Amino acid sequence: GLLHERYFGSHGAATVVPIASASKLVSGVRILQLIDDGRIDADAPVAAVLPQFTGDKATMSVAQMFSHTAGYGGDSGDPLVFDRTLTLAEAVDQIACCRSLPAGFTVGGQFAYGGVSMHIAGRVAEVATGRDWEAGWQAERGVPLGIGSIDWQAFGATSNYPIAGGARSNLRDLGRLLHLLAND
Repeated sequence: GLLHERYFGSHGAATVVPIASASKLVSGVRILQLIDDGRIDADAPVAAVLPQFTGDKATMSVAQMFSHTAGYGGDSGDPLVFDRTLTLAEAVDQIACCRSLPAGFTVGGQFAYGGVSMHIAGRVAEVATGRDWEAGWQAERGVPLGIGSIDWQAFGATSNYPIAGGARSNLRDLGRLLHLLAND
């Protein structure tokens, strides 16, 4: 149980703040749940779910996307990931048609930290479940865990959810998620 709780400054139990790259952990929980449920095949080529990906990009897997080995990288500030006028589907369609793998990068070839590949994986989750990323996370993870503050609106209202870095949470809800992970 909770032994001690204390907040500083203007923060309190209900204070929701951006959690930046900790969003990857929250998003990873969603992706792993879908893999465990058999709704996503971690090793299947992305083109099996998103046929708009062609060429080398078609061979990326969700496992590679979340391990930063999908061929994208150095792209944490990619404008498509943060364009709030797009949906996640529209952004990923533009990545499929217009974002080549960076020079010198290959699918499965090397580790390259970034957010574009996780954005693609978020869209895979939407297609696999037939549900919006954020609504799916809240219904299948948030509600069962009693987590109400986690969303992907850290940079403003959007349905182009920045999977790798745009979540926000209060401390208690993020703690609930960490408790889940610590207890398998």
